Amino acid sequence: QQLGWAVSTLLDAAGEADDDVSRLVLEIPVGVQVVGEIAKLRALRLLWADVARERGIAGDLVVLASGPSFPMTGVDCESNLLRAALCGFAAVCGGADLVELAPYRADGDERLREACRLAANQMRLMLEESHLDVVGDPWAGSDVVEHLTARLVAAGRAELDRLRAAGGHLAADRDGAYDTLDALQEPYAAAESRRAEGLAHRTRTVVGLNRFADPSRDRDAVLSDLPHAVFEFAEAEDVDVG
Repeated sequence: QQLGWAVSTLLDAAGEADDDVSRLVLEIPVGVQVVGEIAKLRALRLLWADVARERGIAGDLVVLASGPSFPMTGVDCESNLLRAALCGFAAVCGGADLVELAPYRADGDERLREACRLAANQMRLMLEESHLDVVGDPWAGSDVVEHLTARLVAAGRAELDRLRAAGGHLAADRDGAYDTLDALQEPYAAAESRRAEGLAHRTRTVVGLNRFADPSRDRDAVLSDLPHAVFEFAEAEDVDVG
């Protein structure tokens, strides 16, 4: 779903930029499932290359990977540092041109500044000490990654075709065709609902939130606050860490 939506958005943006994407930056969220996220970023490159070739679109695609997109918690928020490390690793190994890590917490100016400093330092460790960016496409040839990449390319193409058959979601929004837009977004709302249900029923684990949580916190209060606790960092991702 992410790939089809992202490429459809990029097609509309490329049309407004005279079919040249060299002036555009595509932002895509990256999560903590390392192998899956690496395959997703690789699939994005392959899918866009096919679409650009078919439509005669010029320019090199610049990808900004931002995250962790999910999950980030306001409960036991220090564990978000581990999630950010996984996200950054996947983003660099997946071939992102730019990486933006969210601060692990956003409560209070002093704490936010410290969180931003740590987010920037995580990337410095990956690039300047671990040298993750030295080898291009380091997971190429892995059976698991290559198979998953191919599956994601096919699924992304199917989603792209669904969106473009309706004229594209940006066109629907611009033209006020909100019924069409709602229909296009319905699968995403269903996926979000399944994810929230998985958290509430612990079929999907978020350490520090619905498993291995701080015993000093009231369990019912934590579970009743799940959607807010997981998504409260959405605005913090835009913080400039210098």
